Amino acid sequence: MPVSAGIHYQVSKPGEGFPVLLLHGAGGMYLSWPVEVRRLSGTCIYALDLPGHGKTGGEGRRSIAEYAAGVLEWMDQVGLQQVVAVGHSMGSAVALTLAIRHAERVIGLGLLGSAAKLQVNPRLLKMASSLQSYPQAVDQIIKWSFSSQAPSRLIELVRLRMAASAQEVLYADLLACDEFDIRGDLHQIRHPALILCGVEDKMAPVSASEYLAASLVRSTLVVIPGSGHMVMLEQPKLVASALDSFLAGL
Repeated sequence: MPVSAGIHYQVSKPGEGFPVLLLHGAGGMYLSWPVEVRRLSGTCIYALDLPGHGKTGGEGRRSIAEYAAGVLEWMDQVGLQQVVAVGHSMGSAVALTLAIRHAERVIGLGLLGSAAKLQVNPRLLKMASSLQSYPQAVDQIIKWSFSSQAPSRLIELVRLRMAASAQEVLYADLLACDEFDIRGDLHQIRHPALILCGVEDKMAPVSASEYLAASLVRSTLVVIPGSGHMVMLEQPKLVASALDSFLAGL
């Protein structure tokens, strides 16, 4: 994987249209995005491992604003003036922050499992705060992340990947999410936005996506059946198709 500004990333073959930036969620990595999304036909896709995650390693960040600043530095080094920012959960918070603070660098938004306020369960925060209870925190996140129809093999794969993350990185991610609240800033966002949510999402319920859709002036909401918070992994073809249609309309 190439690296710029200390961030490792995967890039698909150059294509027509606007470049797309994929931003994973808390405790995730670029493989949190299925190949159907990372290889959209005719589109140049950049899938990042955010600081502290995947091959990037090092320390994570304790605020969404810090992650957004790191992504902006990466964009400058790679030479991307504008992107379609597509984020899942914590990654969607980073995308929204970029749209608010650096509106000229964002063409459109793809928001999966998103919310204007990412409040984290206090019990989960406590479990994630120590090495001893960290495995319990991972198990709880996985329990809340999938629908009742999710294949056990997929659930176990995601659990193993998350468990491999450093405890302090996931804890910092959860703290960053818990502090994220842009409800008073949504009026500043004028970009077209595609909002995707799993119908059984327990981490960021459909109501949170409905709130975003009602608050953003150029938004489209799609509720994906047979999926929970990890909507792109449970229904990769449906998510890829929705993103493809969205990009074609920009």
